[in-house]
Amino acid sequence: MKTISIRGKKYYTVNERLLYFKEHYPEGYITTKIVAQDENTVTIKATVKPEVGRSFTGHAYEDKRDGYINKTSHVENCETSAVGRALAMMGIGIVNSVASADEVVNAKAKMEYMAPPKKIIKGTPEPTKQGQAPF
Repeated sequence: MKTISIRGKKYYTVNERLLYFKEHYPEGYITTKIVAQDENTVTIKATVKPEVGRSFTGHAYEDKRDGYINKTSHVENCETSAVGRALAMMGIGIVNSVASADEVVNAKAKMEYMAPPKKIIKGTPEPTKQGQAPF
């Protein structure tokens, strides 16, 4: 399985986790269910069943007001995240975290999207690494 490096940590995409699951558990299956939904948000539960008697679940929540992609695809994004988490609970594609590369990238994008704009005042010294002005 291929990983993606994000800030020096390796993560698997949900796609890689799915490919691994299908290759190693050809009789297994995955189901998803919307457990809560309103005008702006959705929560989805995914269940991975590799074989009879074993199941693993993952949940995800998305808000269509968070980020550019979620404006049109928050349900699809949520389902993908829930499936990725359920596969991770099974132990597929965990290196540094249960979070997939997809989730980490989306979380970073949301943070940038939701961050207040930086106000730049002419003549203000740039902060140092510790966040303190150099005076």
